[in-house]
Amino acid sequence: MRGKLWLLALVLALLPGCGERAGLESAPAVTPEAEPVATMEVTPTPDRGDLTEEEVERINEAFHYHAEAEDGDITTRPVNGFFLSHYADVKEMDLGTFLLYYPDDSGTLEPMSDDEREAMDSLPCFEGMNLKNLMNIVPLHRISRASVDETLTRYAGITTEDLTNKDGAFYMPDYEVYYTFTSDYGPGTFVCEGGRVEGDTAVLWTAERWGEGWREELTLKREGEGWYIRSFLRVALDREKSLDTFLLGLTGEEIEEVSTDWGFGNVPEKGQLAESIREAAQNRSEEWEYEREGTTWDMTVYLKDGTHLGLGTSVAENIVKTDRKGQTEYFYAPELYWLLRTEYDSEERENVIDQEAYETYQAAVDSYLTQEAWDPAVRVKLTDFYARQERAEWDAQVWVIGMELTTDPPELAVKLVGNGYVDSKLRMYPITDCGSSNLLVTMDGEVLGFHGVYWLMEEGGLEQYDTVEELRAEFGK
Repeated sequence: MRGKLWLLALVLALLPGCGERAGLESAPAVTPEAEPVATMEVTPTPDRGDLTEEEVERINEAFHYHAEAEDGDITTRPVNGFFLSHYADVKEMDLGTFLLYYPDDSGTLEPMSDDEREAMDSLPCFEGMNLKNLMNIVPLHRISRASVDETLTRYAGITTEDLTNKDGAFYMPDYEVYYTFTSDYGPGTFVCEGGRVEGDTAVLWTAERWGEGWREELTLKREGEGWYIRSFLRVALDREKSLDTFLLGLTGEEIEEVSTDWGFGNVPEKGQLAESIREAAQNRSEEWEYEREGTTWDMTVYLKDGTHLGLGTSVAENIVKTDRKGQTEYFYAPELYWLLRTEYDSEERENVIDQEAYETYQAAVDSYLTQEAWDPAVRVKLTDFYARQERAEWDAQVWVIGMELTTDPPELAVKLVGNGYVDSKLRMYPITDCGSSNLLVTMDGEVLGFHGVYWLMEEGGLEQYDTVEELRAEFGK
C-alpha cells in the first residue's frame, strides 16, 4: 500500500476537453495553479503495480495518439511526439523527431507568403534540398512555435528553449514556424500496462514489446500541482531474448577487452563504452542508410562470457551497427557514433621528414606519390620520410614513405580504406603492412625500388640478403 497517488490532476490536465489542444484548436497552456488536485486510494496489484484499472484506462486515454473531431475526422494529437524516441532527460529529446507527426497548424497560421517561401531557400537547414520539387511530391506542414511550446509546457513543463537537440528540426525564426514533410503515418504510441509511485515520481510502463524482452517506461515528476514527463526509456526484462535487451543492460564489468580493427587507436574506457552502448540501445534506426555507405570505423568488444560484440559506423552520421551471436541491430546513437569515428584521431600527429634525404630522392618519391593519386579526385600529401633500416657496409637504406590521402568530395576517402584507416576528418592514412609499396630502398645513392612493410617486418628487409647482388636482384637490377 503506497498511500496517496496525486494522479487525478495529471489525468485531468491531459485529457482532451480539459484544456488540451488535441490537435483541433489552440488553448492556453495548463499551469499547475490552473488545475484542481485530488487524491485517490489505490491497492497495488502484481500486474498494474500501484495503479487501479480505472487509472490505467484514463492514462491511456490521456496519452492516446489521435483524437476524433466532431465531423469524424481523425487528427493526430501533439502528445504522440513524446513517444517517437527514447531519452533519459526530456530536454535531450530530438525535436525533429518529436515534430514528425505533429498536427499541421496551416489552418490557424497566416497563409504562406512569397517572402516566407523564398526565405526557406536561404536557410542553412534547407541547404541541398530542392524545396520546389520536394513540395510537389510530399506535403508541407507548417507548425507554429507557440503551439509546440504549449505542448512541451503542458506535458513536460519546458519550452523549445530548453531543448538541447534541435538540429533535426526545420525552423524559420523570422516567422516562428517549424516545417515538416512527413507523408506517411506512424505517430508515437504509449499504452500503459501499469505503474508505481514513489514520492513525487511516477513510473508508468508498457507490456513487454513484441516478445523481445523489453518494455518502455515513462517517468513523470510531480512539481507543484502538476505531473510532467521526465524520461521515456526502453528497459530490459530478459537480456538474452534479443540483442537490444542485452545491450540495454551491458556494464563495464562484463567487458574483457576492446580492440580496433587495426589493433591501435583511441580505445575508450570500459565503463564509458558500456554507458554509451546502453544509451545507443534506446533508439533503433533503419539499416538502409548505413548499409548504403558500408563500415568505415569499427571496434570489437570481447566479453567475459566468451562472446563478442561488434560495433561499426559509416559516414551516415550517428548510425551505429551492432552484432552479437548472429543478431544485428542498428541504432541512432550520436555519442557512440563519434566515439567510434574518432578512434584513429590524434591531436598532435608527429610527422617526420628528413628534408636532406627527401631532396636527394625527391624525383622517385614524388613519382610514387603521383601514382598513389590514381584518380583525379584523390589528393596525396607527404607526411613522413625517414630511414627505417640501414646496412652501412653497403650504404643501403630503407626509407618510410608516409602519406595522407584526401578526396573531393571528402566522403570518397572511405572507399580507400582497404589498405589503411580514415580519421574523423576523412583523411586516409595507408597501413603499409598490407603489401602496399610504402618503403623506398636505396643503395649508394641509387634508387633500387619500392617494397611493403611486410618485407621489412616479416622477412627482415636488408638483413635477409647475403650479397649486394642478391639485393639488387630483388629489384631486377
